[in-house]
Amino acid sequence: MRNQIFVLVAAMAVLVGVPGIAADKKEEWAAIDAGFTNPPAEFRLIQFSAHDGSLVPFEKMAEAGIGGIELFMQSDGYLKKEAAWENVRKNLEAAQK
Repeated sequence: MRNQIFVLVAAMAVLVGVPGIAADKKEEWAAIDAGFTNPPAEFRLIQFSAHDGSLVPFEKMAEAGIGGIELFMQSDGYLKKEAAWENVRKNLEAAQK
């Protein structure tokens, strides 16, 4: 009987102490939640996309939660026009912002 009372008292002490522990950690969890709500770009998804020399819609991608893009070239006729090279320059400038 004494063992049962001891176990019951010990369990009650643990249960009473848990809310205090949780309250101390509340600010830490809020910071973690905030980080997952709006993570920095380096921790977001990356879009892998074929690139034909056109402009990349960075603003729309950011709105969708995409943090970056990796372009791979299409080998047939890739960047043979000056306009395509100009778009590559614009894409690089936009990506750095």
